[in-house]
Amino acid sequence: MDYEVLHRELTTRVREQEILKHTKDVVSKALELYKKANLKESLTHLVEEAAWLHDIGKYSTVANKILGRVYESDYEQLALHAIVGANYLNNGPNIPVNMGVPDIVARHTSIPWSERDIHAIGERIELDKELRRPIPNPFSKEAEFTYRGVTYIADTPSGDLQRAMIVLVLADNSDKNKVNEFTRKNPFLRGDAGKCLKKNVYTAAQMLGLEAEFAEFDVGPICF
Repeated sequence: MDYEVLHRELTTRVREQEILKHTKDVVSKALELYKKANLKESLTHLVEEAAWLHDIGKYSTVANKILGRVYESDYEQLALHAIVGANYLNNGPNIPVNMGVPDIVARHTSIPWSERDIHAIGERIELDKELRRPIPNPFSKEAEFTYRGVTYIADTPSGDLQRAMIVLVLADNSDKNKVNEFTRKNPFLRGDAGKCLKKNVYTAAQMLGLEAEFAEFDVGPICF
């Protein structure tokens, strides 16, 4: 499937043109990290597909299909796009995907990963209660993602599926300038919360033996 064509077909707003550029960068970085981690070459297609589709839920056309409306704010898009994308891949268009890809898409923004981190950040978000729900730990046995009536239950990531998910999380957050800008723009990720996000990216890198690649993200021994 030509994923670049798919992205262009879904783009209906000028600001959405940036999604494709970011996606191409993530695909390239994910394949690079996958090779550096010495993972099975036969599963490269799983990582590549997940990388191409990880932000599909950010498009207003996709949101409208799943939510019945477009996103009300940038923060709502940030909070919802992963589970909207996963639902879309499972129930929306005729897009052939490998087994496990929707689960990876649903979990790719699930950092911070520590329950303590999640609650500490949740308390800092001064938004309506529905968007203040803690993000589930992506390594829990079964993670139910529910925001504003949209639910997605992701199966337990294990083995190659888990490694593919970690690669995607790292590729999505590998640009240090992007992460610094992201934490600067989002009040709920400033200060300790932002450091915690970076620390957990580093912890993910350790799980694949890629900590040297993300050394600048190692901002301390604990979060909060």
